[in-house]
Amino acid sequence: YTLHLRMAQRNDLFWTGVRTPITFWVYILRCSDASYYTRHTDNPENRIGKHQSGLAHGYTSSRLPV
Repeated sequence: YTLHLRMAQRNDLFWTGVRTPITFWVYILRCSDASYYTRHTDNPENRIGKHQSGLAHGYTSSRLPV
């Protein structure tokens, strides 16, 4: 499969009044039925592993990424 990751930062979230940058990844998976699945995560390796193994419930569980 091909994995394309793009890092994004959101600096406008506040925790106890302190500005805290949050880093997350946006990912797009091409599924076995040629559809695309797009989401974001703060741990791409773990999340992609769940999709590949079928442990991510929902859309990709029956359309494993290729």
